[in-house]
Amino acid sequence: MVIPFDQAAPEAERFPRRLAVSFTEHIDTLDGPLLTRVQMWRGEAALGDALDDNSADPDAYRYHDIFHLAFMAVLTWSPVMRYLLNVRRNYDPLIRRNEDGGRAIAIEEGVTAYLFAMARRHGYFRSLAEIPIEVVDTCRDMTSHLEVSDRSGRDWRAAIHAGYEVFRDVSAAGGGRVMADLDDQTLTCEVS
Repeated sequence: MVIPFDQAAPEAERFPRRLAVSFTEHIDTLDGPLLTRVQMWRGEAALGDALDDNSADPDAYRYHDIFHLAFMAVLTWSPVMRYLLNVRRNYDPLIRRNEDGGRAIAIEEGVTAYLFAMARRHGYFRSLAEIPIEVVDTCRDMTSHLEVSDRSGRDWRAAIHAGYEVFRDVSAAGGGRVMADLDDQTLTCEVS
């Protein structure tokens, strides 16, 4: 088990150690054509904006926040989820700026987009063996100046695999409930 990066933070600035979020789809016509959007919820509160695929090719990228949840659960790292959950580490201005700030968020979004592109080439990472070491190495290179650089290639591979397992199930079902457990470093889901 890994020690969470926010272990020293005040309770209000830590990730919840167990988190359940729901993903719901709805059809939106606000921007003209019919768009399928996904909203992420924590209880009754929306987390972030409703997302569509932002692509002419419907590829379910609207569910990509699942990958941020996987990084949070398995790696105990996700600047994106820190922002969405309002648990940035304000107690330390350098950590807040360098680890939880805009550049770290942009890098995590870039890692997520890169993994999505690579997943198409590798069977959507249905097994750990389908995640090439080069893909893991690229993720580690992209984040080498961040706290997550302490995580091993094995940790990254586990996070990627967990995210894609849940992504496939929830996107195929058109929504579901995703549970992140930082103590067990797991990501699971319930779909109907």
